[in-house]
Amino acid sequence: NDRARQRKWEVNLLGDAQLNAFCMPGGKIAFYYGILEKLKLEDDEVAAIMGHEVSHALREHARERMGKTTATNAVVELGSALLGLGNLGRYAAGVGAQLLSLKFSREDETEADLVGIELAARAGYDPAA
Repeated sequence: NDRARQRKWEVNLLGDAQLNAFCMPGGKIAFYYGILEKLKLEDDEVAAIMGHEVSHALREHARERMGKTTATNAVVELGSALLGLGNLGRYAAGVGAQLLSLKFSREDETEADLVGIELAARAGYDPAA
């Protein structure tokens, strides 16, 4: 899509043994050296991971999650104040808000998996890798 073409995508390799990769809003992708070295990934597998990370940026998952978390926290603060629950009530409600946020992130990860495989396949990589 046009938004994807207009981004200035940047891929970085981080010299750390972690088994991880991530994409920040705006299209900056990072792979930790450990994910490539320890897992001995093939090109098709790297493409699937990169597609997964790119899809997070294209779908703006980080921005969505921040918005949902902010809205949830505002409702929690208001409800706690109205009910006179004090700090303990705010803490308990905050834990609940984090659990809701975790649910959203699981949905984001599933979507990123599906879209990422499609992106890799469109680029000519084996989606079954």
